[in-house]
Formats: sequence, structure tokens, C-alpha cells
Amino acid sequence: MKKICLLLVFFLFLSACSAFADETAETTALIEQARAAIEAGDFETAVPLLQKAADAGDALACFYLGHCYGYGWGVDQDPGKAADYYRL
Repeated sequence: MKKICLLLVFFLFLSACSAFADETAETTALIEQARAAIEAGDFETAVPLLQKAADAGDALACFYLGHCYGYGWGVDQDPGKAADYYRL
């Protein structure tokens, strides 16, 4: 019985890890696309990509969004909103 319980816990752990890995890969791809858009000066494309990654909890996306709001890149300049993203 203990072996069955341990196997069940192990498989639940593996499924949770794979879901986290998928989310991390997705947010990494979003950030890379946003970074390319920023380098091309296309902030209107970058901001929604960063927003989606930030909504998924990605700290780097929050940092980049802080810059966008701080400097007014693709959004209205809003120092308060920038500070909020830097704190996340």
C-alpha cells in the first residue's frame, strides 16, 4: 500500500513539473519574441507579449513592462504603473 501511495505522489509530482516546464517554455518564447520586437522598435507588438508572460508570473516580463511604462514605449508613460511592475 505504501508503494502505491508513493508511486501516486511521484506521478503527481512529475505531472506538476511538466506543466511548469511547459509554462516556462511558453513564457520564454513570448519574452524572446518581445525582445526581438523591442530591438526592431516595435513596442506595440512587444507590450502584449510581455503582458501575457507577466500574467503567467514571469519576473523578467514584469521588469521589461516596467521599462515600457517608465519610458512610454508602446504605452502611455506611467511611472506608477512602472513601479508596480518593478515590484512584482
